[in-house]
Amino acid sequence: MAFAASEQTDDRHVLPMALKVLIAGGFGVGKTTRYQPEDVRSAVDLEEPIPVVMCDARQRGSSRDVLVALVEHSLRTLPPPDEQPPNEGA
Repeated sequence: MAFAASEQTDDRHVLPMALKVLIAGGFGVGKTTRYQPEDVRSAVDLEEPIPVVMCDARQRGSSRDVLVALVEHSLRTLPPPDEQPPNEGA
């Protein structure tokens, strides 16, 4: 779903994104499959600046790390507010 949303933006409205990979649970009780972030990046053909964050959603700190990665990436990639295009919907 994130890919469909990202494809609907144009060059004036680029949305920062991060890819969260859930690593707990698998397809059966007690099963856990671990992938390396670079393997996931390659599999989904994701550009390098976009963070790939492994996440065990059962762990509060792991979920927090995903949000921190997204905010940090957003701050690095979005232009300052005075350089952003005007909001056409406002």
